[in-house]
Amino acid sequence: MLDSKKKVVIAASTFYPLVGGMEKQALHLSKLLSKKGVLLHVLTSKKHNQKNYEKINEINVFRLGVSFSGKIKNSGSHRTSKNNLTWYEENKIKKESLQWRIKHFFYLLVLFFQITLHLLRFRKQIDTIICFSFTSFDALVILISRLLRIKTIARAANSDKYLFVNINFRYLVKQILKADKYIAISSVIKKELLSLGIEDNKIYLIPNSIEIPNLIWNYNNKKIYDASLVGNFSQQPLKGIDVLVRAWKIVILRFPDAILNLCGNGNSTPIKELIKELGIESNVVFSNNQKNVVDDLLKSKLFILPSRYEGMSNALLEAMALGMPCIATNISGSNDLIINYKNGILVESENYEQMADAICFLLSNPNIAAEYASNARKTITDYFTFDKIDILYLKMIYDKRINY
Repeated sequence: MLDSKKKVVIAASTFYPLVGGMEKQALHLSKLLSKKGVLLHVLTSKKHNQKNYEKINEINVFRLGVSFSGKIKNSGSHRTSKNNLTWYEENKIKKESLQWRIKHFFYLLVLFFQITLHLLRFRKQIDTIICFSFTSFDALVILISRLLRIKTIARAANSDKYLFVNINFRYLVKQILKADKYIAISSVIKKELLSLGIEDNKIYLIPNSIEIPNLIWNYNNKKIYDASLVGNFSQQPLKGIDVLVRAWKIVILRFPDAILNLCGNGNSTPIKELIKELGIESNVVFSNNQKNVVDDLLKSKLFILPSRYEGMSNALLEAMALGMPCIATNISGSNDLIINYKNGILVESENYEQMADAICFLLSNPNIAAEYASNARKTITDYFTFDKIDILYLKMIYDKRINY
């Protein structure tokens, strides 16, 4: 039970104004706990020219770590080098170098002392720290919190071999597995935590959530795209955009004029080269300004999520909340959201032929697509709205067992 005289800290390796899926979820939870009067502050790492302390939406935000010059960029807006690797691929290679590991070790060492001093300063005011993702930053927070006898909750937001992708040293992996409680954002991730030896009564299944938009997708309205994807090109190959493009090559054999809209940030050069290689340039367009994502979705007949790995996709949540017919790969999060052939279609990851069949099926059957779309919105309204998931977070914080 939460000590009435103490409050909750949210620790997130990145935080608003970065606007990725994790940052959106962390910002919402921060607003909720602040409104309930139980949030002390947010603790995060410093990026670029950010201030050590600022107030965002009445939330106190403390930033630790080394500051870098330059403008703040949205997650995944990075450019890539001349070798046409995505940012994710380049970053993975870079992390394998001895030079990077030494440099990162000293960065974490500095961060260790900064987190220690910060938690010592606020120790008497903190009841629980919610570490919002499995990263080296969160692992350090858990390590130090255990030494100071502060309760910790670790939120697992990636699946499969990417569960620990943002933790760069085995010692820190061991530390994050010593939290007091865990949040799994999907049933797949919960199974993975159980397989690591974490006790079932320490794991809370709390999925991502969303606010239901006022706008509703309507099949009868004019559509300029046959399908749309919203994804981060810099996170290839995780996002599986190449699989969708190969599927689209098959789709246009049946629907020669079909247009695929790829909406996202990051360097799309490798995908453009694949599209050129397949000879389907006239059937694919790019919308790089994600400020108008909803407009693009409302002008699309289908939404497709071809990811190889996810925790629980915010993009899929948003499309289903709009009431769109959706096709997604049968992976973590998506198989919690989609009931196959009832509120959408699930296809196996990597199987572009199966994906093409699903696309052609919905394009050929608009009435069925509209039925799936209506069911998709109802699913999100019934189970995945902010107000419903907020209750799960509050029950967890106040130590009341729940079943989702």
